[in-house]
Amino acid sequence: MLSGCRIEAMMPELCTFALKLKKKPSMTQKEAIIKALEEYGGRARLKEFYPRIIELAAFKPGSDKQATIRTTLQRHPECFRPSPEKPRGWWELVSFQEEIASRDKRIAELEAIVAEKDKAITALTQVPTEDQFVRRMVNATKNLFGINRKHADYIRQVLLKLGRDDEQEELLAWIERREQKPAKKVTKKIIQKISNSQVFNGAITESEFNGGGTVNEE
Repeated sequence: MLSGCRIEAMMPELCTFALKLKKKPSMTQKEAIIKALEEYGGRARLKEFYPRIIELAAFKPGSDKQATIRTTLQRHPECFRPSPEKPRGWWELVSFQEEIASRDKRIAELEAIVAEKDKAITALTQVPTEDQFVRRMVNATKNLFGINRKHADYIRQVLLKLGRDDEQEELLAWIERREQKPAKKVTKKIIQKISNSQVFNGAITESEFNGGGTVNEE
């Protein structure tokens, strides 16, 4: 058995040995590369993360650690690949590109939402004011008057309910003028027909008619 003094004398060596055991790398090279790349954000230059992999992974004594790391990278294309957007010597996690693709997809979705909102805002800014709307309604009613006469009366009632008396009176005056024109034409035709008939029957002479003479009522 070791005496107490002997054990006490060996304590520094035991502590050093314990620290070495504690610091001994426990990861495989593949696991160490994954962890190192994750620490670099998923992509890094190989010469930059060599030291971190060597610190984390266990290697065979006397092996070329950097060559071993390169071999491990090439043996696991499902996990690692050269960065297509970077110069030679850059490596990345395959999942890193998947994350980028997912991020880009989300960004595209958000951009589409923003574009849709911008479109809605633009549409709202183009909504006419009440005055513009009423003016368009009155003009449309005038344009459609010959097709739908009842529609004009309905629009007049709407204008009254909106308190737009000026526009209602404007539309009413326009309708009255519009309806008076055909009436005048019909009246003129009737007068012309009666006058022609009286000339033909001898009630008045043609010279009296043309000169504006009065009709003989006898």
